[in-house]
Amino acid sequence: PIRFLVKMAPASESFLQSLSIGYGLANDGLTNAQGVPRRWIHVALLMQLSDTWVPGVLAWTAPLVRRAARRAAQKGITQQLIGRYYD
Repeated sequence: PIRFLVKMAPASESFLQSLSIGYGLANDGLTNAQGVPRRWIHVALLMQLSDTWVPGVLAWTAPLVRRAARRAAQKGITQQLIGRYYD
C-alpha cells in the first residue's frame, strides 16, 4: 500500500463533490469491493469532477470519459448525485 497526504488550498468544490459522491455510492452498495462504482457513467462523472485522468497507455480513454460525463450532466445524473450525496 501507498500512503500520501495531499493539501488542496483552496479546496475545489467539484473535488469535494466527487469525494462525497464516491463515499455515498460506496455506502449505498453501488461500488465493487475495491470501491469502484459499478456503473460506468458514475466512474466517468467522478473522474471529471475530481479532474482525475489516466496517463500513459490508457490516456486514449479521456475523450470517452468526457463524453460519458457530459451525457450524465445532460440526463440530470450529475445533479441527482450532487443533491443526494453532497447538498
